[in-house]
Parts: sequence; C-alpha cells; structure tokens
Amino acid sequence: MIVKRELQTGDVVIEVRGNILGDAVEEFREALYGAIDSPCRNILLDLEKVRTMNSRAIGVLLLARKKSAAVGKTIKIDKCDPGLTKSLLAVRFDSIFEMPNSR
Repeated sequence: MIVKRELQTGDVVIEVRGNILGDAVEEFREALYGAIDSPCRNILLDLEKVRTMNSRAIGVLLLARKKSAAVGKTIKIDKCDPGLTKSLLAVRFDSIFEMPNSR
C-alpha cells in the first residue's frame, strides 16, 4: 500500500507500506510519476516499512530519478529500512539519490 501526502513546504511524501514486488511495482511507479507531474518541489520517499524491492522496482526508481531531474525536481530517500539501506548503499544508490538518513 502506498500513501501519498503533500507537506506545507510544497514537497510530497510517498510512504510505501510493504515490499515492492509484483503488482506493487506498478502502484509505486504511478505514485512516483504522479508526484513528478504534480507542482511539488521535492519527492521524499519513506521506505521505512519496505524490506525488499525487486529489480523492476529499482528500474522504476532509476527512471523516475531521470524524469524528475529533467523537470528540476529531486527524489530523496528520506527514510529506509536498515536492511534495504544496506542493499541500496551496496549498489551506490547514495551517489545518485539523496539519502540523508542512511548513515
């Protein structure tokens, strides 16, 4: 399940509640692209309740980053499950996404 909410700062928080696998990948993609197409400034991903994501979900995230950069927006991985953080850091996601709470 994905919950999307706007903050008073003009940012959008996308909170993912559960693993991003199977049909959840499409819901994740729709939430990300919807936020990119909205008038928000930054997109904050809350992945605190996500233990795993498949390669398709990672591809969606990478394509969303490219699309958001093209329109001057930033995607930040604001919160992340410790195990998922280790996996994302192992593939150097911190070099392409802001991950302020990853250390």
